[in-house]
Amino acid sequence: MDARVSPELRALLDRRRRIIEGVAESISLTDRGSPVASPKALRRPARCRSGPVPALNPRKSASIGILDTPAGKAAKRYRRISAPAPKKYPDSVDGYKKMGVPPDDDIQLEAAEMDPHLVRLLSSEMAKGPLTERTSSTAADEASGDETDSSPEHDVDAMSTQSAPEQLSETMDSEKTRGVAFDDGRVGPGGGPVQHDHGTPKGWAHRAGRFDGAEHSPAVVLEDLSADCSWYRCGLVEIAKEVTTRQAVAAGQPTREQPRTHAANDGADRSSRNKAEMSLQLDALRKRQEMSLEQMNSKLVALQQKITQVRATDKVELETSRKEIADSAGTIEALKKRNAELQIENDSLKQRLVSPAVAHVSAHVLRDVQPESGAGSSESALRRHMADQHTTADQLKESILAVEALVQEARREMQSKRLRERRAIYEKLFAAVDRSDEDELARLIPEARRVEIEEQDVDKAEAKLLELRSFTTEQRLAKEMAKLKARLKEQAFVLVKRDNVLQLRDLLESADAALRWQEWKDYAGRTLWRCAIELRARAVQEYLAPILGLALPSEARKQGFASTTKPRPEAEEPSLTQHVDSVQPLSEVCQTEPESGVAALGEVPVSTDATPAVNSSAPPAQSSQVGNPPAGLLDEAELKPRAFRAVAQDNVEALETVLRGVSPDVWSFWQNKAGKDLLSLSEERGSGNAYRYLAKENGLLKELAQESYEEGEAVWIFLPGEVQPRRASVMEDTPEDAALILVEFWDDDDPPSHVERCLVRKMAS
Repeated sequence: MDARVSPELRALLDRRRRIIEGVAESISLTDRGSPVASPKALRRPARCRSGPVPALNPRKSASIGILDTPAGKAAKRYRRISAPAPKKYPDSVDGYKKMGVPPDDDIQLEAAEMDPHLVRLLSSEMAKGPLTERTSSTAADEASGDETDSSPEHDVDAMSTQSAPEQLSETMDSEKTRGVAFDDGRVGPGGGPVQHDHGTPKGWAHRAGRFDGAEHSPAVVLEDLSADCSWYRCGLVEIAKEVTTRQAVAAGQPTREQPRTHAANDGADRSSRNKAEMSLQLDALRKRQEMSLEQMNSKLVALQQKITQVRATDKVELETSRKEIADSAGTIEALKKRNAELQIENDSLKQRLVSPAVAHVSAHVLRDVQPESGAGSSESALRRHMADQHTTADQLKESILAVEALVQEARREMQSKRLRERRAIYEKLFAAVDRSDEDELARLIPEARRVEIEEQDVDKAEAKLLELRSFTTEQRLAKEMAKLKARLKEQAFVLVKRDNVLQLRDLLESADAALRWQEWKDYAGRTLWRCAIELRARAVQEYLAPILGLALPSEARKQGFASTTKPRPEAEEPSLTQHVDSVQPLSEVCQTEPESGVAALGEVPVSTDATPAVNSSAPPAQSSQVGNPPAGLLDEAELKPRAFRAVAQDNVEALETVLRGVSPDVWSFWQNKAGKDLLSLSEERGSGNAYRYLAKENGLLKELAQESYEEGEAVWIFLPGEVQPRRASVMEDTPEDAALILVEFWDDDDPPSHVERCLVRKMAS
């Protein structure tokens, strides 16, 4: 049965079944002449939590032996399912009245409404024979029902959508299909007579046993029988109604039960619709559950991925933190070691500072406590010997010599310190003179007199100071302008050499017009324009040409060549030939005045007119100089490889022959394919002779003037491999042509030795 059947409906169905079983059993017992006993299936139901269920008196049921019947077994099953509260019911109607239970009015009403014709029909039906018990198949179904009844919810669900009359009709039809029949010749499902589940009912005496006590007296039995009759009457009424309804349905007459049948059909339709709706809802619920499950799975996957990412990020951060901690630990260890080292060094310095003081104090203590021990200084020993009358002359002489040695050592130390101080002030004084620093000269002149610098140098510094103080404001401004000019001029020539036209333009535009940068000359007497031409600074030439109003060398050369290729009058040919023969070498050209060179280049007229009269104002010599370059420029491509070859071979004679007619300002800028000049190549190849010649010609080396030395003169000795020169004294007079000088060093006790003249320099005195 369906689990959705209400307890009231279940109780109604059980009641119908009990009535049928009770009537059948009662009729069977009556036919056999036995006293009418109270069947347990028709007992008054007890009221419990699960609804009205049949309740039995266990003692009476056992006494009448009805527990062995199928109805008794069903009663056991119903009691087991509903778990009724054990309660003893009274055995008579008076007992119910005493308990306050009102009598059943429905039975009386139903009995009043019974039709006499229905009563006669029921009597005829009962006269045909007693109702048989359920067959073995019914018992088997009931056995299976025992298993299903253990879960009442299953029966309730199956019958929730059926009305009570419909369920009763279905139950009776099922009983017929199972083989429940009357003993009027009807057959069971197997085609033969109906077989009872139990044997022929025994007599009343055999079943109930002997009467013992007041409980089994005839009066009590009669009371029970009267109560059972009331229950039989109720069952008969219900059976009569069912029979009437079936006869009316068979005759096609409308009855009162037809509306109930229609209502049952409507209920069945509603049940089918409800089942369809419930199936749809169940499908929708399943789909929703699947969708929610998929969503939950997707969310779970996303959450797992996020957890994985977070774990990876945390792992990376953890590794980074570990590395930082390791680095910090290493740094801390290094700092600890460094701190320990500094602490040790600090302790050692403290000990060094404390040791002289302790030694001084200890010396004074020893000198005061043990004056005779000889541990004092030589001066104290001399004083002690002078105060002692018993001192011998030898002791006094030794004390005097010791004091003299100490005094000489002190004098030497004093001279050394004064010499260092004098040298420092001397250098500062002459640096102030060169810079014309008035304040510095005023401060250093008294210091120079204090350290006993020669009067000649001090007078020179004083004269410079007086000159600076005698300047007027205009002169001071002119002096500042001269300093600025010198600084800017140096920067300008450096920029021309680098061919840096941008910085050169900024410098010349920021320069004051009074500086007249057009007239600036370098150490070789070259102007900016001439320097740019010789150094082949193309960008600088293009910048300076329009400012100076000059033509570029390339344009001037083209104009000169064009003028030489044009036909000349015969009168001018001798002068042109004479001027070409007077072309000077490159060295002489470089040594000429820059003004003349600039003027020569500037006076060349640049014109597109091809007539010879255009150059009539210019001398033939100037046009030939511009048109025909010097022979040195033409031979540079030939001389440069020979010069580099001579330097590589360290051949001074060949180098002198090649560079004899070339100015150092020209060949100093020659470079080979590797970008190295002659000096760099000589240093790289180790060509000492070639380097000496090139450095001397370039002004890097000068011949040192040989000087004579007197005996006892202080000199500096610059020994090879020594950072600082050593002080020494000349032991004998040395002429200018002597190659070796006999000296004695101050800082050791070695005997005098000879050193080369090139290593000796006089000290400033």
